[in-house]
Amino acid sequence: MMMMMMMMMMVTVCCAVTALTVDARLNVNVALNRPSYQTSVRTVYNITRYASYANDGNKSTSIFMNSCSVTERQQNPWWAVDLLTALYVLGVKFTNREDGHGNTSL
Repeated sequence: MMMMMMMMMMVTVCCAVTALTVDARLNVNVALNRPSYQTSVRTVYNITRYASYANDGNKSTSIFMNSCSVTERQQNPWWAVDLLTALYVLGVKFTNREDGHGNTSL
């Protein structure tokens, strides 16, 4: 008999995709204010943490500064951004929150 353990996680993304390198010539945030999505939305400290908080240009890593998106604790959470065009992306930078909550992860 095989026993499987389901791991429930949540995604917290702060200032996600703050620097994307496009075509190895530009160092611009092509994700800035583009449509973003996540598996669920969580309310933390009476503020609903929408996916757009992760790529709105607010570079604070504190959830208290309205800069982080957060999902509910669930299996296989995700966050995504639509760049609205096909681009050659050389790199992506994600930043996790740094306000003393070490149990969150990207």
